[in-house]
Amino acid sequence: MDYVDVVIAVNVHEDLQFVHRQIRNLQTHLQCSHVIIYHPNRRMGVSLSQCPFIASQPQVLIHPNRLEKRRFHGSLTQGIVENLQLALSRYKFSRFLVLSSRNLFYKPLKFPSSVPDIFLDVDIHRSLPANRGLLSRMSEHPKLRGTLLGTRHSNWKAVSLAHEGFMFDYAGAIGLDSFLSANIDVSNDLFQYEWCLEESALQTILYNQRHPIYHIGVYTGHFGIRRRLPSTKYVYKTLRGPQIQRAVVVGCLAVFMISVIGLIILRYSLRVIGYNRAR
Repeated sequence: MDYVDVVIAVNVHEDLQFVHRQIRNLQTHLQCSHVIIYHPNRRMGVSLSQCPFIASQPQVLIHPNRLEKRRFHGSLTQGIVENLQLALSRYKFSRFLVLSSRNLFYKPLKFPSSVPDIFLDVDIHRSLPANRGLLSRMSEHPKLRGTLLGTRHSNWKAVSLAHEGFMFDYAGAIGLDSFLSANIDVSNDLFQYEWCLEESALQTILYNQRHPIYHIGVYTGHFGIRRRLPSTKYVYKTLRGPQIQRAVVVGCLAVFMISVIGLIILRYSLRVIGYNRAR
C-alpha cells in the first residue's frame, strides 16, 4: 500500500474548467505528496473520465460511484465517506483533507513543518478561544439530535464545523470508517437526512472518539479577498463560472429594479412639485 502525506477529498458536480484550476492550484501550494479524489455526479463523471488533462494527472482519482448529491442533504456526507473508504483501500496517509469544489489554497502547505496545530481536541478545547461555539450538547443541536446518531448517542458533544478545510489524521480515518461500518443504520440515516450534515456529523464522531480535528479553511464570506484572508489558514472559498454568471444576472436585475424604482420616485416627485406650483 502506497504512502502519501495528504489525501484530498472533493465532491464535484459542475464546471470542468474550474476542476482544472483547482488541481493546478493544489499542485502549486501543496509542497508534499498528495492524492486528490473527486466524487462526481453522473454528468461530471462522464466529463472527468473523458478529459485528457485529468487522464494525465496520476495523483487524481475519480470515484467510480456516480452519486447525485444535493445541497442541504446527507448525500454530500456520503460522498466524503465514500472518498475516505476509497483512500483507505489504497493508501496510508498522514492527513485526510476535505475540500469543496470551490476551494483554493492561498498559501503553501508544507509537510510536516507547516501543518497546523490541533484545532479541536477533547482535552484542550476549553482553552482555545477560537473554538467557542463549536461544541454543544447533542440534545441541543438543531439537526443532529433528530438523527439516529443523535438519539443513540445523546450523551455526546455535538460539533459544528465547516467541512471546507476540515482535516484529520490516519488514526481518525480508521476510527471513523470503523464506526460507520459497524453502524450501517446510522450511516444510511446520515446519508439520507435532509440537512447539511457535512458540517457536523463526521466531526462529531471524530471528536467523541477522542481524535484530534484540524481546520485550515476560511469561511465563505471572504471569497479570496487577500486583505481579509487570515495568516493562520490556508484555503478559501471562491465562485465558479456558473455562479459568477448567476451573480452577474442577479446584479443586473437588482440595478434594473433600483433604476425603475428611482424613476418612479422621480416622476412622483416632479408631479408633486408641479402640483404645488400650480396652486
